[in-house]
Amino acid sequence: MFETETEKTGGRALEHKSNGSNVNRDIEGNSQSESSTPTPSGATTPPKCVLPEGGLQGWLAVLACWCIMFNTFGYINAFGIFEVYYKSTMLPHQSQSKIAWIGSIQVFFMFSAGLVSGPLMDRYGPKPILIPCSILFTLSVMLTSLCREYYQFILAQGVLGGLANGLTYTPALAAVGHYFLKKRSLAMGIASSGASVSGATLPIALNRLLNRTTVGFGCSDAPKRRSGPPLLLEAWRNPAYSFQVAGTFLVMWAVFVPFFYLPGFGQSIGLSVDLSFYLLAILNTASLFGRLFGGTVADRMGRINTLSFACLICGILILCWLPIRSHGAIIAFAALFGFFSGTVIAVFPATIAMTAPQSNQIGSYLGMALGVYSLAGLSALILVGGFGTRLRPLTLTLPKPLVEFGNRPMILHQVESLAAAGVTDIVLAVNYRPDIMVQALKKYEEQYNINIEFSVESEPLGTAGPLKLAEKILGKDDSPFFVLNSDVICEYPFKQLAEFHKAHGDEGTIVVTKVDEPSKYGVVVHKPNHPSRIDRFVEKPVEFVGNRINAGIYILNPSVLKRIELRPTSIEQETFPAIVKEGQLHSFDLEGFWMDVGQPKDFLSGTCLYLTSLAKRNSKLLSPSSEPYVYGGNVMVDPSAKIGKNCRIGPNVVIGPNVVVGDGVRLQRCVLLENSKVKDHAWVKSTIVGWNSSVGKWARLENVTVLGDDVTIADEVYVNGGSILPHKSIKQNIDVPAIIM
Repeated sequence: MFETETEKTGGRALEHKSNGSNVNRDIEGNSQSESSTPTPSGATTPPKCVLPEGGLQGWLAVLACWCIMFNTFGYINAFGIFEVYYKSTMLPHQSQSKIAWIGSIQVFFMFSAGLVSGPLMDRYGPKPILIPCSILFTLSVMLTSLCREYYQFILAQGVLGGLANGLTYTPALAAVGHYFLKKRSLAMGIASSGASVSGATLPIALNRLLNRTTVGFGCSDAPKRRSGPPLLLEAWRNPAYSFQVAGTFLVMWAVFVPFFYLPGFGQSIGLSVDLSFYLLAILNTASLFGRLFGGTVADRMGRINTLSFACLICGILILCWLPIRSHGAIIAFAALFGFFSGTVIAVFPATIAMTAPQSNQIGSYLGMALGVYSLAGLSALILVGGFGTRLRPLTLTLPKPLVEFGNRPMILHQVESLAAAGVTDIVLAVNYRPDIMVQALKKYEEQYNINIEFSVESEPLGTAGPLKLAEKILGKDDSPFFVLNSDVICEYPFKQLAEFHKAHGDEGTIVVTKVDEPSKYGVVVHKPNHPSRIDRFVEKPVEFVGNRINAGIYILNPSVLKRIELRPTSIEQETFPAIVKEGQLHSFDLEGFWMDVGQPKDFLSGTCLYLTSLAKRNSKLLSPSSEPYVYGGNVMVDPSAKIGKNCRIGPNVVIGPNVVVGDGVRLQRCVLLENSKVKDHAWVKSTIVGWNSSVGKWARLENVTVLGDDVTIADEVYVNGGSILPHKSIKQNIDVPAIIM
């Protein structure tokens, strides 16, 4: 039985202060023994004992810890897959940042549970903790499979799952430290590699499972069980411990962010669904090698040295992450960050254990440190996840429906089409800045001879909850009503849709559109031998089941309102499946173009489709090709705009009111919003120039650049993509896409 522990220091004396006295501990270079040292309370420990440096029991403890890490820490590492799946299926009405709460709460409870499990490990050994908590973990997974509501996922996966993970993770890791001294970093690195193996395999397995429809633990209670207070508060008086905990806290604030957001980020830059899920597999596979490498190197080069270097590299990689736009770069980031974050996770428990004066205090020291780290796991993910909407920085100035698309507020395209189809009453469900929405849209009532009412949500109610909130308006008679998303742009077929819905006589009709890559969307599958009756929905199918997707436009009978509760509800995931089961939901094929313009890249693509549609109809909204500045066609210029000499504008350009374009300017595939200015000889391509912004002479903007309100780009500056927030002045080149705050 072992009661004391010190660290090998390469023959150097290590001075430790406790209760005002200096205690010198000198460890010989080849010694595997523990010196007789005072405890934090000043009591003298028994003579030195020998740690086995492994042995059968020691390596069985490593194996057992590896298995626990595989099922706990690795499970959390794969949360990015759950987040993408929840957003697209179970919780589509919840924002990505709210879904991230599930994972961040899980991390919080996993670390904070160490405050309990660490001291319990020191007192009673690992077995009385691991057995019931393993059952608790299994229960958490089972309950998660039954969840349907957001709060249920918070409780089952976040709280219960996090507690179960933490109550098993800390004792298992602490048990390994009881068998090793010189090889402790290596042993803990090998044990923690279980999380990497799990993180590499679980994303692949979960991707297949979600998108298609007894281990004997060898942990031993070798050390003498400690009595006394559960928490060793005197540890905080040791600077080596307290400063290390504080520093690692800052690292933990960021290290889990890629594990949660990398798949979604990958899809946002154009990766396929499968490849974006493989990012987590790449990250965790690299983490496996990082943990083994870190554990091996730390024992030779020094644990603090290895941990500090790995933390530095992780910080640099995090700063390089958001500007990434290429597929190769994001894969390289996943591999590099996985490797060095794996080193951090593998080495930090060993550096914490260095500060514990006795081996039977390692559990408490780790538990208290993890309790502090839990706060970082909770706050960091929420701060990042809640940073902004998809169309920022434009939506920092106006709500998205009021951002001009084709020189008119986005929502006005829908209002005008509804009025042309004979709709007289329009209800807008608003939550974000409703006062601005009311002020901007009320003036269109007289112009289009319609009545606009506003249903203001005190909290976001998803895609079905707003219908229930407006039930008194929508259900005032038996007439069907249209439902549509405000950021969908197409050739709205409201008259034909109403006639089709009336002809089949069932409860609902949704508009569908054909796409080339249905694996990115939820696919609508029809019943056999029936051209319109819907059989089921398949979310992001891996195998081809069809190419028609939900276009976000519906016509419904008032009876649908009885199916909806006044709470955050998804019409796509909760209401429609119930209607499908009764054979009451049909689809209507959309002709022409369609685009969800809710993010900059799609906003520009939608602009191209919209201008092409106008050209096919010979719309007078487009500038005639005879204009000297039109180059390639599809150019829309507001009459109040001023165009300089020798400009080449087009194809696919929209120029808003009071815009000033200087001489010799080249514009292509871009949008210039009201009161913006592009000075002489500038080049602007694949860019949205925000209101009141200015682009300098000979400047060049491209690669999906978005300027917020009142941004100034200096002369001869190059901007290669990214977003620049309002009221910024850019005087230096931006060579890679970035967010400039």
